[in-house]
Amino acid sequence: MQSNAQLALPLYETAEAEALAYHNPARFGWFSVLTQPKPDSRAKVQRSHPLHLMPEVLQDLDPTKNAWLSQSEFNRPNRRLINLERMGVLFVDLDTYNVPSLRYASPEGLAELLLKACERLRLPPPSLIVWSGRGLQVKWILLDPVPAQALPRWQAVQNKLCDKLAELGADQAARDASRVLRLIATTNTKSGERVRVLFKNTIAAGGAVLSPSGLAVYSFETMAFEVLDITRVQLDEMRAARAAEWAVERAARAARKSQFVVVGSTNGLKKLIPAILAWDRLGDMRKLMKLRGYAAGMPDGQRNTAVWLSASFLASAVVVPKFYAEVFALAREFAPHWTKDQISGSISTVYAKAKDAAAGKKVKLLNGVEYDPRYRVRNSTIIDLMEIIPDEERQLKTIISVDEARRRDAERDTKRRREAGAVDRATYLAGHEQKRDAGRLLRAQGRTWAEVATELGYANGEAARRSIG
Repeated sequence: MQSNAQLALPLYETAEAEALAYHNPARFGWFSVLTQPKPDSRAKVQRSHPLHLMPEVLQDLDPTKNAWLSQSEFNRPNRRLINLERMGVLFVDLDTYNVPSLRYASPEGLAELLLKACERLRLPPPSLIVWSGRGLQVKWILLDPVPAQALPRWQAVQNKLCDKLAELGADQAARDASRVLRLIATTNTKSGERVRVLFKNTIAAGGAVLSPSGLAVYSFETMAFEVLDITRVQLDEMRAARAAEWAVERAARAARKSQFVVVGSTNGLKKLIPAILAWDRLGDMRKLMKLRGYAAGMPDGQRNTAVWLSASFLASAVVVPKFYAEVFALAREFAPHWTKDQISGSISTVYAKAKDAAAGKKVKLLNGVEYDPRYRVRNSTIIDLMEIIPDEERQLKTIISVDEARRRDAERDTKRRREAGAVDRATYLAGHEQKRDAGRLLRAQGRTWAEVATELGYANGEAARRSIG
């Protein structure tokens, strides 16, 4: 545990220094900055910039005003989730002022309480703790950024962090990848206080490693392993079944992974994770449009289906703030010339079901089982609706038929066998023929069948005679 004196050290004094701990100007992408030019007005201005301009942009900010920075990076000049590129940090925004017992605690005292809570809850100590002027911003910097394809996995860990720190005022509305948080060295005009770093973790413990700058950072797999719960009963059962230490750890990781709610696929070939499946399907819909060369959106007759399916996948994938705005932006990709009324008509039921799901509502079917109200669509239905042909399936990730799934499974199995030393039939037959020729040559030289067997690796002389003939 860090002392109060260590907590109070002036670390990461500039917005640039803190931001570069999880953003890299050398990478492709965009970041967004929100500012509030007039503190007495609720109006905010958002501007997006290429990552390579981050140092200059942050240096030019007015330190006397409110400013917020996107925590993730995007592939377009906005911070829509549908344009997400990567996530370099896990975070929790603690509104400690909403917890009566913490309302009047000092920033340093709150940081101490947080570190103790992490220890008690068996959470890795954060890389940074930031005083936002009214509460705390807690950040676990990732050793390598998580790509957008892994958003549902990132979201699962993010959700668990927020749940575990709920007692300290974790803001459940601030857990999405498009979130902005206050910038270091700017001013929170609500409190008049400067935003600053309270704690910088420089100890390689709890699964952390030190970055070149000396900051403790974590691999995403380490964070998932440490944050996602596993019960004592599960652990005892695994230890009883597997005495070896490596097997226990492997089983523990599998138990944590199971919390992503894995369900069986219809073809029995592979198990699927609903949120990840939905996110990957959305990626496949966008790829399908590119494969077909539809630079100006889907053609008439397919637009409504494409928009409806894509909106359904987004609703099932991750936490989506301002869902309607996200879906509108997504719909513009497939139907750029549609009016707002046309888009609303296509996604209205998807939006209603997403709201019901967010409110915890369930749909009870005739068998009495309750289900999530959001749409569930089979791959076979998607293939029929979008008229996807086999050549297209081969280039998609998850929207595939049973036949394509089996082809990929057979391909993976062949690859595994060859890596284990197996050869294809043609190679085997060629080698077998060479072996027979060698045996015949040895026999012509007067060698016995027993000697041929020893020379060429047959079990015995009779086996050599039957094989060579």
